[in-house]
Amino acid sequence: MQKQSLGSMVCVFLVIMIVWAGYRYFFILPEWADEFIVKPLIYLLPLLIVKNSFAGLGITKNKFWFYVLLGLGLGILFLIESILVKFFKYGAIQMLTVSPSGLLFNLCIALATGFTEETVFRGYFFQRFMGVFTNEMLANIISSFMFTIIHLPLAIFSLHYSGKDLFMYCVQIYALGTIFAFVFARVKSIIPTSIAHAIWNFSNVFIK
Repeated sequence: MQKQSLGSMVCVFLVIMIVWAGYRYFFILPEWADEFIVKPLIYLLPLLIVKNSFAGLGITKNKFWFYVLLGLGLGILFLIESILVKFFKYGAIQMLTVSPSGLLFNLCIALATGFTEETVFRGYFFQRFMGVFTNEMLANIISSFMFTIIHLPLAIFSLHYSGKDLFMYCVQIYALGTIFAFVFARVKSIIPTSIAHAIWNFSNVFIK
């Protein structure tokens, strides 16, 4: 039973990874199409096929506003960290100027990305690994590694990172994954991690 459960998770991840990598390599669509249409289909459809529903993936209503505030607080900490890192790295901070509608549009994209990725990697993979291994640290390590791997197509095919830049990007993504899994393990909800995830993505678009 344990092997079947673990095998099904590996198969789900491989399907998502291969299809997503192929999409990133062969297609270049607007970001809104990536995050609102293509990514939810590629990431969430395999979960729906395996689980037959999205129940039990951390999509909760309990303590909703508390989790929103928790996510905002965590996201603000990430935002401060991002600003400090970029300041010490480049000696200055540059903020892109966009219209209010542009800000709102990009915020919606960031929220869509955060929700999709947190549903898959914390709500599904992390929880399932916890059930298989009954070890939070091991579940965190494996799910965060998978979270990092799934970002490689973006880093390589879209951002064209290589060498040191690619390594540092992977370290950053892995660190985020471990923090999100740690938080999720305590609240059993993807609401705070999705919001913090969205703020992180949003800040990286407008703060250079």
